[in-house]
Amino acid sequence: MQPYVDAKMFMGSVLVASKGKTIFNNAYGMADLEWSIPNSPTTRFNIASMTKQFTAAAILLLEDRGKLKTSDLVKKYLPDAPASWDNVTIYHLLTHTSGISDDAAKYQPGPPDLLRFNDKPLDFQPGERWSYTNLGYIVLGYLLERIVGQSYESFVKENLFKPLGMNDSGMFSYVTVIPRRASGYWPGRGGIENAERPDFRLGFSAGSLYSTTEDLLRWEEGLFGGKLLSATSLHKMITPFKGDYACGLYVRRVKGHLMIEHDGNNIGFNSDMAYYPEESIAVIVLANLNGNVTSEIARALAAKPRLLLLDEPAGGLNHEEVEELGDFILRVRDDHALTVLLVEHHMSLVMRISDHVNVLSFGRKIAEGTPAEVQANPDVIEAYLGSDDDA
Repeated sequence: MQPYVDAKMFMGSVLVASKGKTIFNNAYGMADLEWSIPNSPTTRFNIASMTKQFTAAAILLLEDRGKLKTSDLVKKYLPDAPASWDNVTIYHLLTHTSGISDDAAKYQPGPPDLLRFNDKPLDFQPGERWSYTNLGYIVLGYLLERIVGQSYESFVKENLFKPLGMNDSGMFSYVTVIPRRASGYWPGRGGIENAERPDFRLGFSAGSLYSTTEDLLRWEEGLFGGKLLSATSLHKMITPFKGDYACGLYVRRVKGHLMIEHDGNNIGFNSDMAYYPEESIAVIVLANLNGNVTSEIARALAAKPRLLLLDEPAGGLNHEEVEELGDFILRVRDDHALTVLLVEHHMSLVMRISDHVNVLSFGRKIAEGTPAEVQANPDVIEAYLGSDDDA
């Protein structure tokens, strides 16, 4: 992590959990540069398009409750939609296969919320192909409000956040006073600058939620643990329709591992959250400095050998060595062994402080022995130095 921070490429919070237990939880840089307030695991960030999975879950929850069917036509609930939408279903909106373009309607925050339609032809026939659009998810939020008779924000809070104990999540707005909210920044010619502050409410159910890494772990555990949706609805949510997109989530294999993921990009904020169901690993990266490294960080934390388990360190650790390891120390066990991220730059230090090492990848031991033996192990070399291409 530190190279990204030192290069002024990342400010934010990072969390890694395995089988529901947090094994790495740290924050970097400033939540507010002008007041020198550092980021922390409880700092609240706009999660941008990661909002879409919450909207998808809300719609599927309504289906579980018999309030709608995802096969229903959108015009059943929004009769004022243009004639070109006659064959568009809720499922088409969930999977980005509706054919509507981002300028086919304009959302106006309320109260009351308004959705003003433009009578534009579809880009393609519903279900014919995939095309990512924010408007489809804005329409879903507006449709939800018409069905339940309450705001999207209050429905999500009562039916998604509250049951899972997500007390640090809500609707992002620069009008609302939100404690522990990070300020958004972007790179400028002279260094980091304050990002512009548009009306974040315009992103609505497609990109306007905020959260913390710790709350998002509660979300991952609740959603994939079956605490919110029926088994049928959860299966629908994570089953791709066109390409690798399901309902508010990408589902693909990366180096042989099933990954359920979505990123988010907004002015001043970037995010990425990935869940590996076969290994029960969750990786959450939230940033308040615009860049293109959040997904790279998330993938690196999950796709390479995860942990070194160092047995009793030879001679123990002095303060300088602890400081040098820095972020890479995850926890100290009762027997004084350490768990550290496998980072090539730190292998020389590992060799100085431990006589015996176990290397785990996705919770599975792939090598054991002295540090020199581990470094030369072909399984470690392949996993750590292998191609990052999807497999």
